[in-house]
Amino acid sequence: MFIAHVLEPSKRPDEDFDIFIYLMRHESDDLSDIRLAEFFLGKYWDNKVFPAVRQQNGFIGIATAAYGTFLCVCKVTFHDGLEVPLHRYIDFESKLQGA
Repeated sequence: MFIAHVLEPSKRPDEDFDIFIYLMRHESDDLSDIRLAEFFLGKYWDNKVFPAVRQQNGFIGIATAAYGTFLCVCKVTFHDGLEVPLHRYIDFESKLQGA
């Protein structure tokens, strides 16, 4: 299980990017064994924990906007009770360099 993200220029005048942060597996899109995913983005999000939303296309994640890079932490809880902590540095450099 991994955290991934995509971003685009923000539609909000006070932010640089709109970001979708989501869970994924290597070579599989089956996320049916996930009961809950909780994301923590830090102090600029008031140190709140955000429950993920399961979208119609099967993604489990959250949407936000930001003007700078940050660390994302996610606790994934599976239906069998296993809890897995994940983290990812949400960077903007790869988008800016065209990668």
